[in-house]
Amino acid sequence: MMNEVGQISVNSAIVPTITPLIELLDGCIFCSIQGELSVQLKSLLEQNNLDVIYIEATGLAHPLEIIHELAELSYVKAVITVVHVKQWLKQNMSIKLRKLMKEQLRFADVIVINQIDHFDATKYGEVELSIRSLNNKAKIMISKFASINSSFQELFSRKVDLSSNRKEFDADIHDQLHEHTLTLPFTKAVNRIRFTKWIKQHETFYIVQKAL
Repeated sequence: MMNEVGQISVNSAIVPTITPLIELLDGCIFCSIQGELSVQLKSLLEQNNLDVIYIEATGLAHPLEIIHELAELSYVKAVITVVHVKQWLKQNMSIKLRKLMKEQLRFADVIVINQIDHFDATKYGEVELSIRSLNNKAKIMISKFASINSSFQELFSRKVDLSSNRKEFDADIHDQLHEHTLTLPFTKAVNRIRFTKWIKQHETFYIVQKAL
């Protein structure tokens, strides 16, 4: 199941055609399209004989909200959070998004530190220490292009207590985090560097979807 805040799913193309796929677009499953997840999941289970279901949430989703939605439907085996290592070090984002990122790490069972090949290896200890300060139970893995080689047993082993601090999170995330996306259709190739500079000039743009 692929969830995108925008109107286009940029990751669905990499899913094999034989794999049952449902796209939840134009909203986040914990806010604007809340309730849609359970409906689509029931449909997926009724139409297919499945061994495992992967839900790729948007970068704005909180694990607790998704698990609450799934409570009566299935057993959640693991929450996997992917961290862009350079972004984590720079922390150049809004206070609200920084708080959400920390929440996603705090409630993860597996943390994948991504793009390690574009990173100064001497600072890895600093990154892991800062992540461990938020979550000292999760399994930490490093990756390139978010590619990891692990068995189901390694990934799907619940260790993190998802019941703690739920009230604290629920009280402020819905009131403070209001994000929007803009889809820009391209009819021809654009200069990537110039386009990136233009995006950075507009601080209200937090999420950029690329359709190749």
